[in-house]
Amino acid sequence: NNYAKIYAYANLSQTEMTQISYVLRITLIIQLTHLSFSSFYSKSIFMDSDRGFNLRMFKQYATLILLSGIGVVLIVLSTNFLFGFFIQIPLNIATFLFIAYIIVWCFTAYLEIYFGAMNANRNILYNSIAAATLYLVLLKISGNVTLFQLSVFMVVSALLNLTLVILALRRLGVLTLKRK
Repeated sequence: NNYAKIYAYANLSQTEMTQISYVLRITLIIQLTHLSFSSFYSKSIFMDSDRGFNLRMFKQYATLILLSGIGVVLIVLSTNFLFGFFIQIPLNIATFLFIAYIIVWCFTAYLEIYFGAMNANRNILYNSIAAATLYLVLLKISGNVTLFQLSVFMVVSALLNLTLVILALRRLGVLTLKRK
């Protein structure tokens, strides 16, 4: 996230840099929703004697995250309407990919709570290193990266992290769906 802003500062136009910075700043709303929910419900995950995945809780979480994502889009539209004479944030594919990156990041972070409950936090480090390495390799081999490419690379690395988290949770036996 922060590396993208630094990369944009050094390699992209002022308009593109503003777009990245603004969208990633506004998506803090999604991250705050994630933090509020996961802070409130993490005790339930840690205290669950079954150590299984709580599908009902995850559905509530996913609904809130997706609603806050819609809220971010509405805020961008409102900003463009109210302050369009000063700043205009394009609602293009790159903007939606930056929002998708944050949403994937939140889902990953939510699932990582289960690593804590299973005393397997080292998985978080390994998965994050793999995703960050992929992101940096994609940036380095691509030469002059456009705004769109940058957003794709962020989503791809986040999806790798999410995939690795899901695989690790399956190995630990957490992702045996139990209805509660």
